[in-house]
Amino acid sequence: MPGQCNNMNIFPAMGLAVYATKARRITDEMFIAAARALAEQATPADLETGLIYPPQSAMLKTEVHVANRIAKVIFERGLARVKEPQELGAFIESQIYRAEYRSLV
Repeated sequence: MPGQCNNMNIFPAMGLAVYATKARRITDEMFIAAARALAEQATPADLETGLIYPPQSAMLKTEVHVANRIAKVIFERGLARVKEPQELGAFIESQIYRAEYRSLV
């Protein structure tokens, strides 16, 4: 069955990692790291039910995990234009856009 894995899991994480690190360029190695990180998120229970990707309910958690792996590659290869943070996970999470709307009532 066709899916939208790349649009739902890979590209948002790639965008987050590149935005956060201000990467000089995007490489094939980053996409390979993203694919491996995504595969790590599928649990044995997911696989037993026929899912090869984590469920949509875990989308943000998955995106953060994948973005962390991509950012790690960016820093390891010297492609970042920002200083490497001590806590990469917290840094990536701090870069997530969160729509917060004030009440008009």
